[in-house]
Amino acid sequence: MKEINITADMVLKKLNCLNVNKSAGPDGINPRIPQEVKHKLWMHFIALCIICNESIRHQIPADCKKAHITVVYKKGSKTNISNYRHKFNMCHYVKF
Repeated sequence: MKEINITADMVLKKLNCLNVNKSAGPDGINPRIPQEVKHKLWMHFIALCIICNESIRHQIPADCKKAHITVVYKKGSKTNISNYRHKFNMCHYVKF
């Protein structure tokens, strides 16, 4: 299997794709914050790359697996559970 190596440029490219209109995840960080300060935090991208690469090689840290789960009503009878869907609000850095 080909080894995957995440670079700081890859992280920056994904960071540019973050939707800044989404709400903060369990880490409490709104996606607008890293989007606006990305060029000032370049050294932190390197640390994030290390975390990502280690996660791929071993396992994902438990904090990265946390999410806020919300049940959202779709349509129909509110007493029927199949008329609801789930929404996961994860830490944004896990998404990229």
